[in-house]
Amino acid sequence: MTVHPEDRVTAFVAADAATVWRMVSDITRMGEWSPECYKAMWLTPKRGKASVFLGLNKDRGLTWPSPAIVTESEPGKIFAFRAASGVIGGTTFRPKTVAPDSSRNESTRVSSVG
Repeated sequence: MTVHPEDRVTAFVAADAATVWRMVSDITRMGEWSPECYKAMWLTPKRGKASVFLGLNKDRGLTWPSPAIVTESEPGKIFAFRAASGVIGGTTFRPKTVAPDSSRNESTRVSSVG
């Protein structure tokens, strides 16, 4: 997979890394901050690596389901998943890394690709 520089984003959140990780790894909240996925639900009772969920997406008048599998999950550090794209085919890989930012008091750096 090719990742282009414009496919990366970094944000600073005024919370500790553990709290931020719990937020980004709770896929049921994805609709709160995703511009495309308006709802997501777990399809397996297991959480963490190899768990499966379904994202419901919409963009420019189109709606589609996007099944996904968690590929990395380490509390306070990384949450990543691979999702199937129902519009153009293929998959996307969306890691979210979480790290304390010592240059900003009580802040966490969140970086996302994809």
